[in-house]
Amino acid sequence: MDDMKVILKKENGIGVVILNDPEHRNILSVPMVEALEKYLDECNTDPEIRVVVLRGAGKAFSAGGNLNAMKERVDTGNAKAYGEGVGKLGKAAVKIRYLRKPVIASIHGAAAGGGLNLALACDFRVVAQETKLVFSFANIGLIPDLGGPLPLLRSIGVARTTELLMTGRMFSAAEALDWGLINEVVPLDQLEAATMRLAAKLAGGATVSYGYIKAMINQLAFHDLEAEIRNEAEYQAICAATADHKEGVYAFLEKRTPVFRGK
Repeated sequence: MDDMKVILKKENGIGVVILNDPEHRNILSVPMVEALEKYLDECNTDPEIRVVVLRGAGKAFSAGGNLNAMKERVDTGNAKAYGEGVGKLGKAAVKIRYLRKPVIASIHGAAAGGGLNLALACDFRVVAQETKLVFSFANIGLIPDLGGPLPLLRSIGVARTTELLMTGRMFSAAEALDWGLINEVVPLDQLEAATMRLAAKLAGGATVSYGYIKAMINQLAFHDLEAEIRNEAEYQAICAATADHKEGVYAFLEKRTPVFRGK
């Protein structure tokens, strides 16, 4: 576990959990996510923490997966391990959803792939105006992870979900707000203030009630989240073994357009 890749700060009833690998734009590794789970557990059990804020250090919330690690896996043919890793990453989304306290994602710079799906697991999303949002999985021959398709589908419907996941196109915070995928868009220099204003309001509220409201929402909308994550691990292992995935990874690292062959 790499605890320094995640930081927990506590202030006025608010637990601020920071993804802390700014040099690599907070890409999600298994050690980072294991550290994240540890701090989420602490937030869940600490009676002084009434609301949680999740944010990224540096210039981005999270750029998602580690393409260099993916290259190493495709070069060694270790697709099974990748599927297992996806299952481990998915546990973070489950922790967030079943945390009996509100969780706010404060998003800036970029939220891509698994980083965006991590934000979707949260209860609220406050986003800086110029943030780049993208479900980039199909661009490298993979499927989404961290249970992301579930909240996406139930927020914006089948047609828009299919479009975003299959085309892998970048979309804006304004579009996401219009679709109901996020809660608030603010200028970057107002992001922290807007996030902490919402956090303070929630921290001063009836947090026992919030926990049961969240439990009801989970029963209605996310009861199949863990099954979704198990499916992701299985499907991702299959996709990770394809020639298209290898081509997608190499094309991304070489800054060229991939040539997919459906194999």
